[in-house]
Order: sequence, then structure tokens, then C-alpha cells
Amino acid sequence: MTTPILINKSALRRAALLWAAVFPLITLVLALTGPVIGNWPLIARTLVLTLIVVPLLNFLIMPHLMARFGHWVEAG
Repeated sequence: MTTPILINKSALRRAALLWAAVFPLITLVLALTGPVIGNWPLIARTLVLTLIVVPLLNFLIMPHLMARFGHWVEAG
């Protein structure tokens, strides 16, 4: 017997909010760092990208987004 997978609406909303923060931030960081690290090996570019993006998201961007949209996320 298979059990249906229940997806919590708040988890979907949190994922959508996270994506809405990640996509433009990665695009911006790549645009700014591309001229400098564009020819580096993929692993080095990924390291630099994640060293910049993850702290910005964790400590700066997501707290502000959750303060602004947290009620919408949790309403699910």
C-alpha cells in the first residue's frame, strides 16, 4: 500500500521565498565576480560563490524576508 506524500503549504511557501532570494543574489554575485573568477576551475568558482551567498542569505536577507513575509509563510 502506498502512502500519499503530504506537502505542507508553509514548506512550499518557505521554499518559494528562499528561491526568490537565492536566484537574484546568485545572479548578482556571478555578474560582479564573473570578470575576476570567470576562468577559474568550477570548484573554485562554486566555493567563492557559496562563501558569499550563504552568509548573506543566512544573516542578512532571509531574516528581513521572514520578518516581512513570515506571516504569509506560516499561514500555510
